[in-house]
Amino acid sequence: MTAEDVVAPLLAALALALAACGAAEPAAAPPGALEPPPRAPSTVALGPARYVAQPYLVGLVERVVIDGREVDRAIVNGQRAELYGVDRLEPLGADRVVLAGGAAFPAWARSGGRAVGVARAARYLFWSGGDLYAAESFGGELRKLATLPGDVAGAFPWLDGIGLLTAAGSFVVQGASGALRPLGSPSLVAAAAASERRALVLTVFGRALLTLDAGASYRDVTAELGDAIALDVRGEEIVASLPFGLERAVEPSGRLGEPRARRAAPAAGVDPVWLGRAPFGQLADAVASGLPLADGGAALAVDGLVGRVDLATGRASSVAPLPPGSGECAPFRAADALLAVCAGPERASVVDLSSDARALRVERSFELLPEPARETDRFVGVDGEALGYVGPCEGRPRPRIDLRALSQGALGGDATQQSAVFCVRRGPGDWVEHRLDAADASDVLAWIPRRGGGAVALIARPGTFLPDGERVEVRGALRVVRLARGEPPLLWPPYGEEQAELLSRALVARADGAIEGWLPVHGYAADPAPITIDPAGRLRRHAVPARARSIAASGPFALAETEDGELFETIDRGQRWARVAPPPGGGAARLNACSAVGCSLGTFLRLGWASAPRSGGGGAGGAPRRRPARSWRSAPRAARPDRDRSARPPAPPPLARLACSFAGPLDAARVPESSGFGAVAAPPSRMAGTLRLGTLGMLALPSFNVGQSGSVGQAGSGSLPSPSFADAELAWIAPLDLRAEIHRATVPLASAGLLQLAYRPYEAPIGLVIDRDGRVAPVAAGPAEACLAGLLEAARVTRPVGGCAPQPAIGVDLGDRAVFLSPRHDGLAVSSVDLRGARGEAPLARPGGGAPPPAIRELHVQRTARAAAAQRARFAFGAGARAGAPVFVAVAGDGGAVLSPVDPVLGTLGPEEALAPLGALGAGGDPACAPRAGEARVVLSFDTEIGLVPGALPGITAAGTAGVAVIRWSRERACLDAVELVVRDERYEGGLGFFEPPGVVKKLIARFAGPSPAAPLGARGGLGPAAARRSEAAHGAGGGTLALVLYGQESRQPVQCKAVVGVR
Repeated sequence: MTAEDVVAPLLAALALALAACGAAEPAAAPPGALEPPPRAPSTVALGPARYVAQPYLVGLVERVVIDGREVDRAIVNGQRAELYGVDRLEPLGADRVVLAGGAAFPAWARSGGRAVGVARAARYLFWSGGDLYAAESFGGELRKLATLPGDVAGAFPWLDGIGLLTAAGSFVVQGASGALRPLGSPSLVAAAAASERRALVLTVFGRALLTLDAGASYRDVTAELGDAIALDVRGEEIVASLPFGLERAVEPSGRLGEPRARRAAPAAGVDPVWLGRAPFGQLADAVASGLPLADGGAALAVDGLVGRVDLATGRASSVAPLPPGSGECAPFRAADALLAVCAGPERASVVDLSSDARALRVERSFELLPEPARETDRFVGVDGEALGYVGPCEGRPRPRIDLRALSQGALGGDATQQSAVFCVRRGPGDWVEHRLDAADASDVLAWIPRRGGGAVALIARPGTFLPDGERVEVRGALRVVRLARGEPPLLWPPYGEEQAELLSRALVARADGAIEGWLPVHGYAADPAPITIDPAGRLRRHAVPARARSIAASGPFALAETEDGELFETIDRGQRWARVAPPPGGGAARLNACSAVGCSLGTFLRLGWASAPRSGGGGAGGAPRRRPARSWRSAPRAARPDRDRSARPPAPPPLARLACSFAGPLDAARVPESSGFGAVAAPPSRMAGTLRLGTLGMLALPSFNVGQSGSVGQAGSGSLPSPSFADAELAWIAPLDLRAEIHRATVPLASAGLLQLAYRPYEAPIGLVIDRDGRVAPVAAGPAEACLAGLLEAARVTRPVGGCAPQPAIGVDLGDRAVFLSPRHDGLAVSSVDLRGARGEAPLARPGGGAPPPAIRELHVQRTARAAAAQRARFAFGAGARAGAPVFVAVAGDGGAVLSPVDPVLGTLGPEEALAPLGALGAGGDPACAPRAGEARVVLSFDTEIGLVPGALPGITAAGTAGVAVIRWSRERACLDAVELVVRDERYEGGLGFFEPPGVVKKLIARFAGPSPAAPLGARGGLGPAAARRSEAAHGAGGGTLALVLYGQESRQPVQCKAVVGVR
């Protein structure tokens, strides 16, 4: 039976049997004769190369049938392409932009007019960021239509065209005219239309709105439909997905169908032979650890099975079970058979795949140390030549104590030091053991098996020089090659992440004594570098492509990626490199890993090797193409888009801006070499770590132990302080405090209520709550297992609510209770706390110390459409009261705002009400913003929605990272009473970056009307009544403070904000 015959067809009945080898004494090493002459190369290189895109990560535009075959038209890596399953990918269109997505106009929206600038009505819409393009055919010429104020986050079929979700609101591109218009629903998070008259909309507060008259009117069907979390159009039905695996359809008549089980995704394309695996998944496994076969397939061992996968289709043509307990396996081609090397939890084994497929035979097994003690590769092989096991042929490997490693004298941090014993396969069931002397045992760099049972041990001795006479030593069939670890060009890197492998194919020993292959070399970013060690033991490093930033290698094959996005391949261990075509499209596709089958690059698989001859069975090339595929690299360089686009998109512009000016001189203070918050003498503490205290300030929390049971200070490390004598230090500025006064507190950990901590927190999240008078107070937020409420309340930083509110938290204090809104990935959580119980003696405590039981209860979770697109179409949320009743507010990216009343007992959300847009925000002190009955007073947490008029405060810009505003809101108007936003001060900051370390506060606070926005919490936290009165009297309408607090320094400057300017 040949190697390719191993993967015989799946038999009707498989009798699983384990044929273990007898425990024989290891065979003696053969005499030191020359190695047998090399045979014909047995490594199969499939060619030519082709790319396969991951089907679930492409931007599917539509699915069509061409010549009787289902074809996906999609945006692949920024370019239009047609995907014929996994065997063919055809790029289309001469795109000069990197496309992010596309959609086909609904049939009902394409008639009745002509698109702007296009001879016929467009059939397709494409986008790149916020730029919109139309095309008459999928691969046709792109014509630019318009530019949106934000990037497209999602698309859906709409009544008269294609709806688009963006961070700046929702829009529609009309199919008949190509015109762009706002959709007009500020709270929309998902929508779908099935005709020109029938559509369903899901809103941010979980409402479902149905129109049957082309959008002229909408009916709230939330109570009838249930909590819809996603929408889909199937034929003439609009199908809403519901929780618990149910769905419900809006029928063509407009009637709501009965709830039914959610239809499972179609199983088209799965492989019934191999446990229903998808073709792309099988190809990905083949690329990860498969072995190419000469007929164009690949041997694959995964999920306890071994079989042959057709690389043209991704389907298994045959499969057989591996012996039970084999664990992780990989196929290997020996000189005389096809094998599988395996490693389970207790043993490693070599399985003969040439045996009867009904009961594959275990040729050899090896005892293993427990997994935590694993520190070496399991097997080392050279396909077609030899295989070795890193360890003894009999018995368990001995745990090694490497004294040089402990004294930093051995290999670098990334070295997988190998065993001093090596077991080499000489033939079926015949294995030979090799052992090193004690002088070399602790410096083993690698083992290399040789045909006939011989081996090469590669030793890396400490130092930068090694005499020639010590470099090479031959002991029978064992050849020892020694290198100096610090001798250029080796320079083993001091740090790295190289991990032990199941099967290493990195090196090969030639018949003349030379060694070729791959080693990590300093200067190559821990990527393997191609090397040759000549018979005399001298190492030479081969050149790699210029500006190479990553290399992935396996045996003779490797792919290199340059900083310019170019790709180069080698099939001879780096002796020669050839430039090859990158994946289709203009986006970056980072190189991940390679095998003899191919490589994975980002979301692509690259099957085969361009330098290899075409495989006889179709191989990686698959079926013949109808026409040559257009390579992205065939376009002239000037026409190629930038492959390395910024990973951080620009922040959306503000919806309203403050027109402010300096109103007085700067007041600043500085204490040199201080690590304190502001101008205070504070030497650095070795025992304390600085935590971010929301956007308010800093918390110096001493290092302490957290035991497995959650008890602080009980983990047994005597070097860490116990809560009995350690203190936490806090410094902060209360939110919306016009004086920007720094408060400081020292709290003993023993009284901080930290006994419930499951782990040491690395930040102290803060939520906000507004009372019925419009005053804002901070509350502790975060998970219960890392809640610092006891500490923050003891320091009087936060208002006590009996624990931590869910993060993020925005709430309203109704006097007897507080109600919080917390946006989550699956919806909006509403929580409540009885403040009559929370306002006991401070801090709340149970007998014996510690924090009290959580007093905050989750009342209700309103499921909403929280798909990825809906999350990117972001909203700012607020909470407040109207006529004494709690309300929540959501603001869309375009400034549209809606209000939803909330039941304080049940937590359910009521019907939405439209509010004045945030872009129409006015100053609360203006006569037009005089108080009126029936308006809601809300605290709004925002990022970029409110900013500064450019140039009004020279050197000062809004950071766009965090802010809080108190707004009086109604359908007719929005009035700003107080605001606080994070800023950047270019006048005094040495460097401006995205990251601000803990203990840095830069903010502008202004007040236009209403009571002092900083809540007078008195003994319960925050400002006391006297401080609140001083703050209220310190400034007139529009007065404020620009505060900058850093380590050891602080500055304040009065400002006057005269107006609020609407932007959109």
